[in-house]
Amino acid sequence: MIGTTASLIKSFRIQAALTQEQLGNKVGVTKASISAYEKGKAQPSDHVLSLLAKEFDLSIDSLRGGILGDTRYNTAPLLRKVVPFGTVELTFISVPARATFAEVGASKADFDQFGTIAVPIMPGESPEQLEKCVVFEVNGDSMEPTLNHGQRIVAEPVNEADWEYQSDRVFVVSYAGYLVIKRIKTNLLRQKSYLELWSDNEKKGGVKTAQRSEIRGIWKVLRLDRAPDIY
Repeated sequence: MIGTTASLIKSFRIQAALTQEQLGNKVGVTKASISAYEKGKAQPSDHVLSLLAKEFDLSIDSLRGGILGDTRYNTAPLLRKVVPFGTVELTFISVPARATFAEVGASKADFDQFGTIAVPIMPGESPEQLEKCVVFEVNGDSMEPTLNHGQRIVAEPVNEADWEYQSDRVFVVSYAGYLVIKRIKTNLLRQKSYLELWSDNEKKGGVKTAQRSEIRGIWKVLRLDRAPDIY
């Protein structure tokens, strides 16, 4: 089923791990405008629509077809983008398993005690790339509107040598017995040996500090475990 423009914008924004404010900055509109587009309360102008299509690597006809619900518009480019090419089994860390995973750390050899989940291989991805990843279940509302409670995200491990270079996107961080999904806004590992982990929901979660000596693993969030429900 082809999604509405509202559902497409939200799905691809989340898949790109962007906040409404960040997407708005990229296409020259406010956070409130992106929110209105995603709720179906407003429609983007042709100019904004073209910028959104470029940002998501879609054809403008695909998004315009979502707006009009008109089959005269060619949606084939959109379908080619989201139809998966098979699946791969990845370690799945559910909400109940998070505490245990935080104790285990980043050792791949210890992952056998956890279950797995089938994840679609999307265009541009390879099984070899995904096999390194882990699927985490989101707990709570501290990352709304970027991520919602119960969603499952695919995250790629970051080599320890590269930890100090990660910033301005969403990560899963295991530290001091905690496993959190937060945005790294301030990376001070090189200067002061700690990270500042921020919640996207300003009313929930706040800011947490992770000392380098306590960090056991960092995973970069790539996308949701499932493609947007539009194929």
